[in-house]
Amino acid sequence: MKTVNFEELYNDRLGRLLHELDQRRKRSISFIFKTGLVLLGIGGLLLIVYESAGMSWWYHFFSLAAIGIVLLFVYTRQKNSYAREFKSKIMPSILQFINSELYYHPYNYMSKDEFNGCGLFKCPDRYNGKDYVEGYVGETHIKFSIVHAEEEHKTTRTDDDGHSQTDTYYATIFCGIFFSADFNKWFSGCTYVMQKSPGLFRKGRVKLEDPRFNDRFTVYSSDQIEARYILAPNLMERIVALSDKAGKISLSFVGSRVYIAIPTNYNLFEPPFLSSIQDADVIYNYFYFLNLVVGIVEDLNLNTRIWSK
Repeated sequence: MKTVNFEELYNDRLGRLLHELDQRRKRSISFIFKTGLVLLGIGGLLLIVYESAGMSWWYHFFSLAAIGIVLLFVYTRQKNSYAREFKSKIMPSILQFINSELYYHPYNYMSKDEFNGCGLFKCPDRYNGKDYVEGYVGETHIKFSIVHAEEEHKTTRTDDDGHSQTDTYYATIFCGIFFSADFNKWFSGCTYVMQKSPGLFRKGRVKLEDPRFNDRFTVYSSDQIEARYILAPNLMERIVALSDKAGKISLSFVGSRVYIAIPTNYNLFEPPFLSSIQDADVIYNYFYFLNLVVGIVEDLNLNTRIWSK
């Protein structure tokens, strides 16, 4: 991973922007607080009127519920507006500092077709994402985003009268950073590097000789010879080193690209609203993960063009 001076980014590039944004956050919280006081005052007056008129407790309940809904709406609106400003100013600044050839699109994400095409997971029934990044690191084209893929499940239950009811729920297939980079080689087959799991089984298992690599990963491929050609000893070492930094990653080599799935929190790049954005640890968290993912190109040596398409 490329070494980038975080202190320079935080102090010289982001200092003024973070201060202005934090002042804006404080104004938003003050507005929510004042709105809450006004709503509570109105609610108190309504309760007095209801009591004096002998009205049903349902009126009390609906009035309090309405106040809660309005206050929640105001809070959500202010929070989302603040997040949009953060993502239009701070996130692009961090990314451009890491690499000026990369561009950030906060409300786009990797396509479902590409997610399905990587072959690492089941095809999801529900799929969304955010925080899309695309551009070049040296000669290598990359793109990535946060994605959340879910599988639909249905359960049917029957009550004592024999009436059936079907309930639908969704289970997460994958949530995290989904990364794609040009590998500068057309693959005739598909090769998958999966986290070792007792319940995992696919056709075409490839046996490799690196013990550290084998302790963490199981490899499957539709082309055994090509898989060994791709996963040369040097690349296996680099994948293990990347796993040390990024955690439980999975990879696939499909078409002419390498895909990498890194499990993370879906709200990884969302700003805090009730605490200060000027906290260096908060900003470092965004910087660290962006630099980690961009650094995959260097970690896997993708700019060294040892193959041609």
